[in-house]
Amino acid sequence: MGDHTIVLTIVGGQQIEVDATKVVQVRPRTPAEKDFSNTRVDWAAVDYVVEEPEAVVDLVNGVRVAAGGKQLAQLKTANSLPIWFAGEKATGPWHLLAPELRDGVNSAYKIGNTVVPVGSTSEEVRAVIIAAGGTPLTIRDDAPFAKDFPTK
Repeated sequence: MGDHTIVLTIVGGQQIEVDATKVVQVRPRTPAEKDFSNTRVDWAAVDYVVEEPEAVVDLVNGVRVAAGGKQLAQLKTANSLPIWFAGEKATGPWHLLAPELRDGVNSAYKIGNTVVPVGSTSEEVRAVIIAAGGTPLTIRDDAPFAKDFPTK
């Protein structure tokens, strides 16, 4: 086991080794995802583990900080649950069109090739990404286009 390795438990009780420096996102699982797991961990793979999200984040942050990095950044999902991510690898706030701003989604960030919608505001996303050393984007004003994208 390497210096950056943490051990997590997948459904069925098998333990897996995860390189904590490669973790890009941790969040609670959604009801549509793997039963009997509590947490989704995105790293070299996507794993669903039985440990609680906060416990996973504590393990990941311990390794990241010991390796000279920053702790995972945190925002809120569309249903107000916490989502932690490697803010230094993120870009945002990612611009969403009015029809995408529904069901609790207020903004988004991009990490790798994935756009992650969040419940946090664009201002919050930008501030968190700046603090984490990621790539901040300008918050776009869609007011001139509001007539083209009715919200009701």
